[in-house]
Amino acid sequence: MSTLTENAENIRDNFGYSATFTPAVGDAVTLNVEYQEYTDMQPTGYDSMVPVTRYTITYLRADLAAEPNVDETFTIAGTAFKVKTIEESDPWFQTVGVHE
Repeated sequence: MSTLTENAENIRDNFGYSATFTPAVGDAVTLNVEYQEYTDMQPTGYDSMVPVTRYTITYLRADLAAEPNVDETFTIAGTAFKVKTIEESDPWFQTVGVHE
C-alpha cells in the first residue's frame, strides 16, 4: 500500500460522522464521512444576493464501489441526505453536494 493511500485512510478514520450510503441498486455501505454545512450567496455575479444553506459530504472513494448517482442517499444520525451533485473528486476523496 502506498504512503498516500495510508495517509488518506488515516484522514478518513478521523472523519466525524458514521454514515450509511444506500445506492439505488445493491447493498447499503457503512462508512466514515465528513459532513459540512455552510452558507453560500446566490446567485453569484449580482449586486443583490441571498444566503443559501448548502450541505456537502466527503468520503474516501475506496469505501464505495461506484460513484454515487443523483438521489442516492447518505444517512447520518437518522437524517437522509440525497445526492445532488459531485462537487470535487481526486484519486482518494470525493465530495458530493446533498440536500435533506
